[in-house]
Amino acid sequence: MRTYILEKHLAKINQVASFARPILEKNIGIFLEDTRKYVFPDVENFLKNFSPPELFLISHGDKNFQGKKIKNTRLESYFSAISISSDQKSRTIYPWMKKGEEKKFFLDDRVHYLEEVKKSLPEITTILIQRPEGCYHDRKNKYCDFKAKNFKEAWKIISKFRKE
Repeated sequence: MRTYILEKHLAKINQVASFARPILEKNIGIFLEDTRKYVFPDVENFLKNFSPPELFLISHGDKNFQGKKIKNTRLESYFSAISISSDQKSRTIYPWMKKGEEKKFFLDDRVHYLEEVKKSLPEITTILIQRPEGCYHDRKNKYCDFKAKNFKEAWKIISKFRKE
C-alpha cells in the first residue's frame, strides 16, 4: 500500500508541468486551513450517536498532511483517539479491539482496508461505505460484512447490534 506524501506528489507534478511551487504550496496551505466543506453532510450526525470512547479514527497516509486535514474538519472531539499511520490498519486497531466486550465495527470506503482488517481481526464487523458520489467504487467481497451507501445506512446496521 502506497502512502500519500505531498512532497513526492509536488515533485512528480513538477516533472510534467511547470508551475510556481511556492504558489501551489500556499494554495494547499489555504485548502488545509478549513477542510469542513470536504466532510460529507451526514458524518457529524452519525458521530453524535456515539460517545468519544466508542470512536477511534484511523487514517492512512502522511502524518503531517492527514493530521492537518483531520484537525481542520473540527471533528476531533468526537474521537477518543486518532491514529495516522502508513502501517496496516489492523496493527493500529488491535490494542483498541481488545478493550471492552462491546461489538466492534470497522468502517471504510476501501475494500482492501476492510479485507486486511477482517483477515487479521475476524471478530470485527466490517462495513463498506460506498457512496454513489464517492471517489471509490470498490466491489463488496467476503470480507465486507455489510455495505452502506452513507452513514445513515451504517447507523441502521450498527443500531441493530446495539439493541441485542
